[in-house]
Amino acid sequence: KDDIVLAPRDGVPYIWSRSLKTIGSVPLFTESGAAGSNNGMSNSQVVPLSSVGVPSDLGFGSVPGVVKQIMMYPDYSVVVAFGCSEPFGDQTFNPMLVRWSADGLPGSWTGGSTSTSGGKEVSTGSYIIGAIRSKKEIILWTDESTYLMSFIVQSNGGGDFIFTEIASGVSIISQNACMSGDDVLFWMGDRNFYIYDGSVSILKCSVLDYVFSSLKYVNKDRIIAVRNSEFSEITWFYPSANSTDNDRYVSYNYEDGNWSIGNLPRTAWSDSGIREYPVAAYIVDEKTSRNYVQEIGTTGDGAPVDAYIRSGSFDIEDGDHVSYVSKIVPDIYWIDGGTADSPVSIDIFSRRYTQGNDDVPVQTVSVTEQSLDPSTRVRGRQMSLKFSSNTNDSRWRLGSLLMDIKPDGRR
Repeated sequence: KDDIVLAPRDGVPYIWSRSLKTIGSVPLFTESGAAGSNNGMSNSQVVPLSSVGVPSDLGFGSVPGVVKQIMMYPDYSVVVAFGCSEPFGDQTFNPMLVRWSADGLPGSWTGGSTSTSGGKEVSTGSYIIGAIRSKKEIILWTDESTYLMSFIVQSNGGGDFIFTEIASGVSIISQNACMSGDDVLFWMGDRNFYIYDGSVSILKCSVLDYVFSSLKYVNKDRIIAVRNSEFSEITWFYPSANSTDNDRYVSYNYEDGNWSIGNLPRTAWSDSGIREYPVAAYIVDEKTSRNYVQEIGTTGDGAPVDAYIRSGSFDIEDGDHVSYVSKIVPDIYWIDGGTADSPVSIDIFSRRYTQGNDDVPVQTVSVTEQSLDPSTRVRGRQMSLKFSSNTNDSRWRLGSLLMDIKPDGRR
């Protein structure tokens, strides 16, 4: 039916439906309707979920007045609320309660022997942080544990939802800090990254200390996880210690297992999907929000893009003696640029000891498409490289470079 259920966090749930018709002011789901009878709500208008349905529906009514999060269950026309108000009495908000509607009846939540609606309270923790859909089930997190919500078909043809604790002591840092990629779930916890591919495990991260030592935990609820499917990346945008909103990112490439970090303010992201390019947003202040079309062009709103990638420190040879690097053979593929006016600069950093300083490059070489093997004069036990460009018409990809290395002394 192309229906959409939505709700602000800790707010009233709503529904939008292409098939929503009305008789008077009572919404009904029908295939068609005479023009004269639709004198209530406008067709396809967003309406409160509590206004959908009629008393003749099984389990009609008792729609949660407040929900933490809401979504459709995979493969079923069942609306599920995570952290919501109780069905009866004064409808007290219960942060550990999960409730769901009757199948195909989003306005029916009362439950009972003749209705498939219902609810259960998860046991471990004090509140539900968030949930995400996978292909056939839902993963949800409390502040202390990770649960799997799945539908079990019973012998009488009916069914029920069950909740299985799949990881104790493992949670998620914010409601939107999880994303799927290649049929696997990736999420950010308070001190680690995690993966679910049938079981929960820690995702090894080479930049773990950098991310969590600079994270502003008081604003952790703003962290979002996004997918850039073109490059097989899951990215988390998070607020650093000196920011009130997301200003940094950490990305994981789930094909090659590499991590990358950077500075980029983004508060929302939508992957390319049916569009050619991803679209992102950033909330500047209460009155200003900016939208960005990502991964297109070679400039940033007409200005040159300061693009760079820097490696970590690596040993020259085995690092057990001082080595001399006399030549670098670059492996760069230019999509655009590569001329003398749009080169890639290679900053070379070196140090003789692990605790040495490598903040300033010892040499910089400029590389174009015609550069085969620029000469260098670099000595040390360890090295790191930074590839960068800052021109209006430069796009490039980095491959595996080669270096001419030989043992050397201190001079």
